[in-house]
Amino acid sequence: GTLVFPSPKPIMGKPIEVQAEYWAKITKQGGESVESEGAMKMTGEGVYNASIYGPTPARWTNFTVPSLIDDFPLHVACSCPFEASPDTKLPVVFFFFGGGLIIGSVKMEEPMIRWIAHVSRSVVCAVDYRVPPLYPYPTAMNDAIDAAEAVLEQQVKVEKMLNTGIDFQRIGTFGVSAGGYMAAHTARRLTERGRTLKVQVSLIPMVKPHGGTASILRNWDDIWSGLHNAYAWSIFLPG
Repeated sequence: GTLVFPSPKPIMGKPIEVQAEYWAKITKQGGESVESEGAMKMTGEGVYNASIYGPTPARWTNFTVPSLIDDFPLHVACSCPFEASPDTKLPVVFFFFGGGLIIGSVKMEEPMIRWIAHVSRSVVCAVDYRVPPLYPYPTAMNDAIDAAEAVLEQQVKVEKMLNTGIDFQRIGTFGVSAGGYMAAHTARRLTERGRTLKVQVSLIPMVKPHGGTASILRNWDDIWSGLHNAYAWSIFLPG
């Protein structure tokens, strides 16, 4: 079922540890389990099989790269079309999960990642960036760029892991909601470093740090309201 976010009112203003414990409890109720600092992994094949994308024939590999800030092992997952070969030179797209900048994980978005790799004929690499309250800005942004650069600099042999060729000059970013914000930010950071992107896709991006836009007020519901939006930004950008 759909994960309905409860009101953040009960924990507003409370210590960061209390807020983090609260959101960890919510994610567990929605079918996820918190394994390591900030990284949440969904459990159960039922989530994948029930996905609107269905079981997609795509290859999958996982690895970690170190954060250049604190050496934290950043989880990255990459997928490519099942029929890809070493002679195929596929573009690489960096995918960022949604979750209001406060929850979410790569595992939660695995069906979408596989589906995008399959239909776009690309290698899609998803970054398990860390989230607040434990890891406020700019941790997520640094995680994203560190992981992307590790892949583009071929510090990790993704081609060998997936048994496919990759054109590391054909780069894109993709994300939905909070992931759309991350995709736009990462695209800009990569461009500033001299890389040329072919595409940048941000679907319903979470880009304004307040909760009162006209569209949010028109489409107010319990899944994600203006209050949730304002709260998420308040702990993502503390102070």
